[in-house]
Amino acid sequence: MGDEASVLKNGFDVNIAGCKIGQPANFYFPYKGKPASQNVRGMKDGKSGDYLTNALTDKALKLLDKNGDKPFLLYFSYYNVHKPAVSNAQGKKEHVEYFKEKLKTMPDTDLTLRDDARGGHTVKSLRAQRNPEYAGQIKALDDSVGRIIRKLEEMGVADNTIIIFTSDQGSMCTSKTGVSTAHPYRFGKAFLFEGGLRVPFIVKWPGHMRAGKTNDTVTINTDIYPTIMDMLGIQQNKLQHQDGISIMSTFKGETLPFDRTFYWAYPSNHSLGHNASLAIRKGPYKLIHWPRNGATELYNVDEDISESNDLSTENPERTANLFKLLKEWEPTGKILTKFKGKRALKDNKTRKKVK
Repeated sequence: MGDEASVLKNGFDVNIAGCKIGQPANFYFPYKGKPASQNVRGMKDGKSGDYLTNALTDKALKLLDKNGDKPFLLYFSYYNVHKPAVSNAQGKKEHVEYFKEKLKTMPDTDLTLRDDARGGHTVKSLRAQRNPEYAGQIKALDDSVGRIIRKLEEMGVADNTIIIFTSDQGSMCTSKTGVSTAHPYRFGKAFLFEGGLRVPFIVKWPGHMRAGKTNDTVTINTDIYPTIMDMLGIQQNKLQHQDGISIMSTFKGETLPFDRTFYWAYPSNHSLGHNASLAIRKGPYKLIHWPRNGATELYNVDEDISESNDLSTENPERTANLFKLLKEWEPTGKILTKFKGKRALKDNKTRKKVK
């Protein structure tokens, strides 16, 4: 949403700790550290030992107590699961101790970072996860979601409330700071391979969909807004969601054919080893292009979920067609051409110039 003020300007009535930073300086009160730009806003009323996820949930429950007897939208973007500025991971202390003990009962796992080549670059990648700090973060998140659901039940509105649980990207598996893995999907956060793009998407809509069912429809987060409008019986305004469609019929069991084209652009380098790239998916085929060195790879992500078999050489016609669509989607050519020199974009300030 941008900075704190822009959240309220875009229609929210209350904003607690919502801002443009992607990670907290620290998960423990006073949630401050270096750099100071990542200090958490609006959380000064805590005490030593408070854990951010729990503190945010306490405030969310108070909002529900005040507003839960009438229609409401609670948009809860947990900082978890994410590394804080102070460490590679920071779980709630008692959870971390639990998982350290649990690890002693589990078989040994190879946690060696392996060289993984793609797009003319080689990246260190983790293939297993045994990080108790990261596990502690996940447990704190799970517990918090449980508290929200119990509050809805106590208020008597659980059966009339839609819950959508999802994420923005895959988790951190590359570089020496890797803590998790999406294996057998390839790579994770910051990459346009499936490990970076696939995220959980769980919906609870009592009385309208059966629990425990899965659906193979390919969807994207821009579908959430028109879907919610459909669920609430609100007339669609397509000017507001040109990149999304309603997938409400999938909640009734229908599987939608993937006859759309998805595009992604990550036009900057990332400390996790990512080099600026763009991608397009049409049907089962996904093409990834790295502008800086001109590398292009093609995968059938239906048949090859690990994206281990690059088809670009044996299927040059499909590769050319998808690359043509990618260029048409990015008509200014700024992203596609910016990296052909020796330098790549290195910060968000520069990146804004090529959006």
